[in-house]
Amino acid sequence: MKTLTEKSALKWFMALPLICSIDATQAVTIRYVATDIANTTLTEDLWNYTYFIDDFEFQKDQGFSIEFDLEKYTSLKNPLAISESDWDPIILQPDISASLNGLYDVLALVDTPSLTSSSFSVDFVWLGGGTSSPGEQEFSIYDGNFQTIASGATLPTIPVPGTATLIFLALIFGRRKMLTNF
Repeated sequence: MKTLTEKSALKWFMALPLICSIDATQAVTIRYVATDIANTTLTEDLWNYTYFIDDFEFQKDQGFSIEFDLEKYTSLKNPLAISESDWDPIILQPDISASLNGLYDVLALVDTPSLTSSSFSVDFVWLGGGTSSPGEQEFSIYDGNFQTIASGATLPTIPVPGTATLIFLALIFGRRKMLTNF
């Protein structure tokens, strides 16, 4: 006779493939990697953001903007889009006197520009202090008329275990649980 614990474990194991296939993310995801890079002066804390976009198919004249809070960032530079023939990146500096956040803006130059191998990056000076590091930022995706069609916050790039890894862990956990019940 199966115990309640064995039945529960079996149900979870049977539901695991379904759970792994559910996409709980927002419709458009912009992920980032923040990298502390070598400082060129003692008074500036230089960093780099590299961005990756998921779940959106851009058309010509659509683009995205990522905000740089004027109290946390300054000296935005080196805006890059790996596929320069598909994308046009620009930066607008944060302006304290006008109370304007900075922007990293990238415009699609062609329909369906490549995202699979493209990443986008920008260097900046972090004003958050030595004990903190840059984090999520607000973004918007706009159409050819510069109307916002999606928005959200960037997410850190965190390795997510694949389905096979999750099944393997479930088997180990289930096996261990059965052995401790005897």
